Amino acid sequence: MTVRDIRSVEVFGLPMWEIELPEMHAHNDAIIALFAGMIDSGEIKANAHGFGYQTPSTLMDQSVFPQTYFRDVLGEFFVETCRQILMHSPVEVGFPVEWNNTLTLGWALIQTSDNLGEQPWHAHVPATLSGCYYVSTCGREDQGNFEFMNPTAENYFQPAQGQLTPKAGNMIIFPSFLRHRPGPSPEATQTRISLCLDSYWTPSVAKAADT
Repeated sequence: MTVRDIRSVEVFGLPMWEIELPEMHAHNDAIIALFAGMIDSGEIKANAHGFGYQTPSTLMDQSVFPQTYFRDVLGEFFVETCRQILMHSPVEVGFPVEWNNTLTLGWALIQTSDNLGEQPWHAHVPATLSGCYYVSTCGREDQGNFEFMNPTAENYFQPAQGQLTPKAGNMIIFPSFLRHRPGPSPEATQTRISLCLDSYWTPSVAKAADT
């Protein structure tokens, strides 16, 4: 995989990561048109697969979505970035490990002017790491941010909620157990589309290097 500038940020002291994915930029307009057409035709119905307009978790299945960039560009980038994150994370299991990706799922969340209000808090357990690639944002930096709920008790020194401001063309990766939601954006100026992914990983004993 091409060497990336993986920017590490912290929310509540927990690590998260933001990475630009320029290989997807050329496809963003086609993705916007694809999902607009699926909504207009009734192929995607509001609240059929979650809150608002969402696809099933079949974005990586080329028999459902034949566009190769979903799996071969977005999916491969996400998996390899997660592998790099896990390899450099201070996970203490008592022995050197290799990380094995057992499952990767993807789906699209399309927020139109019909469903840009309050969305429910949720987490993606039992996945290990989750990510959102932003095809487009709501058009306002003060609304529609990626909100997270503090996993520890709120106190005077730490708020109950934190947030990151998404940027079109970037991906945010975060621990799957963290409760989150897209923030409300009642004054949005454009449709917000995020391609959401879950990756499941298991550690195994690393093979000894040849001597």
